[in-house]
Amino acid sequence: MKIDTVILSIFLIFIIVSSSVVAIPENEVFGSYPLIYKVYPNPYTKGEGDEFISIINPIDRTVNLNGYSITDLEGEIFFPPFSIPPGKTCYWAYSSEEFKKSFGFYPDFSYIVDTNSKTKMIDGRIKLANTGDEVVLKKGGKIVDALVYGDSDYREGWASKPVKKPREGQILKRNSFKDHDNREDWESPKETYCGQTNFRPEEFKFKGKVIAFTSPDSSFLTLTELIEKAEERIYIYTYTAENLALAPFLKDASKRGVEIKVLVEGSPAGGMGEDEPRFLSYIKDLGGGVGLTKDPYVFNHQKFAILDDVTVVTSENMGYSGLPVDNRYGNRGFWIAICDKDVSAYYLKVFLNDWNHASSFEEENLSSFGLEREYVPIGRYTPKFESKIFDGEFTVFPVIGPDFSIEDNPLIDAIEGANDKILVEIFYADLLWRENPLLNGLINAAKRGVNVYILLDSSDYNVEPDKIDNDDFVRYIEELGEDFPIHAEIIEKKGLLKLHNKSMIIDDAVFVSSFNWNYNSFMRNREAGVVVYNKELARYYEDIFWHDWGKGKIERGTLIMILCLIVAFVSFLVARRFKRS
Repeated sequence: MKIDTVILSIFLIFIIVSSSVVAIPENEVFGSYPLIYKVYPNPYTKGEGDEFISIINPIDRTVNLNGYSITDLEGEIFFPPFSIPPGKTCYWAYSSEEFKKSFGFYPDFSYIVDTNSKTKMIDGRIKLANTGDEVVLKKGGKIVDALVYGDSDYREGWASKPVKKPREGQILKRNSFKDHDNREDWESPKETYCGQTNFRPEEFKFKGKVIAFTSPDSSFLTLTELIEKAEERIYIYTYTAENLALAPFLKDASKRGVEIKVLVEGSPAGGMGEDEPRFLSYIKDLGGGVGLTKDPYVFNHQKFAILDDVTVVTSENMGYSGLPVDNRYGNRGFWIAICDKDVSAYYLKVFLNDWNHASSFEEENLSSFGLEREYVPIGRYTPKFESKIFDGEFTVFPVIGPDFSIEDNPLIDAIEGANDKILVEIFYADLLWRENPLLNGLINAAKRGVNVYILLDSSDYNVEPDKIDNDDFVRYIEELGEDFPIHAEIIEKKGLLKLHNKSMIIDDAVFVSSFNWNYNSFMRNREAGVVVYNKELARYYEDIFWHDWGKGKIERGTLIMILCLIVAFVSFLVARRFKRS
């Protein structure tokens, strides 16, 4: 059995076990009854057979469902004797087989029981409306709990406006076990969708090698050198992949028996570029695998690769500007290659999970046309930063979105623990997203005396006069900077195509990622990043930041202070001369 299959099997077992067990916070006070926990009223699937309702036992003793029922006022489900231990859940689904296909395990009860005898058929049925309905849990006819959503006007046992109408594929999930019988129990910034994973943060400590590199200076050369060294696998998971210059390197790897898989967003904004179908078709010609991702995420925007036991994480796509052949052209972006088998195993689980939910690429064979690209873009940038291998001790924290983009995010922990400086390069920051945990964390860090510098892209579409974008963000930060040490600038590109980075240096740590600063990126996209602690490694990326910020650039306040000192000194000399005369 291949190691990939073993890892995937272990991961699926984890999902099955963890899906029915919920950690109940010790300090919460609960009522005396079970509660409605999750409701899936608007499935992706045709026929919506995987529609479900789950009940959780949040109390400290076993609950028996005998005598309980669930109704939507049109149909009703009557539960037989069935025990739910503390902290566990019970699932009812419309169809047991359709539920199993979507969620990987069978429900406890269903209206249609297809082939699995472990799922019990029970009396009654419910078919929830997509636009609005009510789910009412009763015992002996008395209301125990209720959920009201969408355009329903039901109010008995409910004390507020309905929860907003769920999007297709969205699972309504209770966020509090202190039941208030209102929408606050159900609404949270992070939405839950069918098929989303629940990866958790992990810490990896190792002594070994990490390779630091950057676009446009050294990304193509370093990545292709890693491809040339691969012996077992090359798995690429990126938003878009269209750089045909990678083709000969991947062809040679295929001849060596290396397994190649490429996973990309199936519907990128604006559609696939001209060369992407050709590139993907070429991978298939080599005998490699190509997968297209979509649901349950708005975009699969992550950018990482696994080459044997090396994990490459970057802010850049596998295109001509993010991975330029000629390093005088392209975006500013950070790349990092972590040479550790445990770290690669973590990202491999993410890749394999999403690979197994992807659709196949079925485009007409276009590879013979795609490989005849006649030009390599050339720019005016002067390359300065070669890749560098660091040999030492490292602490690594993967960051996977939306799984723990907000809660338990190691990046937020690093920001909260910063003592000296935080340096940020970000392609785009949505100023209207005031719940941005990174921005709020940076402001709080500056209030503690940490020096914060934020550098943003200056492309025309990011500084338009008629919309709130990067230049407005800079003005907002400048106002804050009058009171504490936080600064923001628009980059002077100096030959760069754009600043496409999404990275930070936090004291002795570096964060490299695909996360933009907007709601979708943190809440609804698949994203990936990594926090790595190592002082020398952080200095490498810090040098790049200060180069981009502007070597020798003097802050406005500092410049005013220097000018005042000069004026004072000149005045002193003039006064002294007059005194002598």
